[in-house]
Amino acid sequence: MSLLSEGAQLAVGYVGDTMRCLALYRVFGTTLGGKRLYIDDLVTDPECRGRSYGAQMLSWIEAAAKSQGCIMATLESGVQRADAHRFYYRSGYSITAFSFEKAL
Repeated sequence: MSLLSEGAQLAVGYVGDTMRCLALYRVFGTTLGGKRLYIDDLVTDPECRGRSYGAQMLSWIEAAAKSQGCIMATLESGVQRADAHRFYYRSGYSITAFSFEKAL
């Protein structure tokens, strides 16, 4: 299974010729939330954290979401990722739901 073949999009942030961050995202609709953009992955080179590459990528993704008619941007982050959570809070995101999983 390839998420790209199923409509996911990949955004890559470069500084010169060096990749510094990337994001995988997709747009879809839900009955409750309307059209939204879901961020599957947002990754910044660990050596470059704190240089605003992740924030710039997130801003770019949010602009892409608006241009595609989305009313919401959403993502999930593992409960152990405290640094990522602080970043998302600073970026205006809030926790609005629990995520439940069941292995099949």
